[in-house]
Amino acid sequence: MSTEDSNRTEVSPPRQGTGKLWRKRVGLFAMSLFLSMCAVEIGFRIKAPMGHEAMLFGAPDFSDPDLYVSDAELLLVPNPGYQGSLRTIEYQADVRINSNGIRGAEVEERQPGELRLLALGDSFTLAVQVAEEDTFAERLEVLLEERLQRPVSILNAGVDAFGTQQSV
Repeated sequence: MSTEDSNRTEVSPPRQGTGKLWRKRVGLFAMSLFLSMCAVEIGFRIKAPMGHEAMLFGAPDFSDPDLYVSDAELLLVPNPGYQGSLRTIEYQADVRINSNGIRGAEVEERQPGELRLLALGDSFTLAVQVAEEDTFAERLEVLLEERLQRPVSILNAGVDAFGTQQSV
């Protein structure tokens, strides 16, 4: 036997069932990860301190709790008829909520040929941090009127801390 042959390491063929063992381990890992995530989700749902209102009213510098009222289904909704000025160290803006509970003036009778849209969303849509005319809904309304050459009305139905399931 030459030195070249003695320096070679012998590679044994793969054992039978190695792929099966690997699949079992991956499956066990995936199942344990899934069950762990379920346990964490259940724990959070049981132990939630106050619900969504904690995120909203627990925020620093939130200055007017009268902006929202409780709702059995949605937790919190804008207070119909609210008018006030929100002031923090970051912004100051006047906010009005009409009788329908959406930001802005009262909804008028629809004009002939008017395109009327509803803006749903969270705090980016409601935008209490800026003046009413600076919200994206108002700016989009102006742009669409210019481009379409017809009356456009966008109703701002955004609510701070809302997710998709509450908006829809």
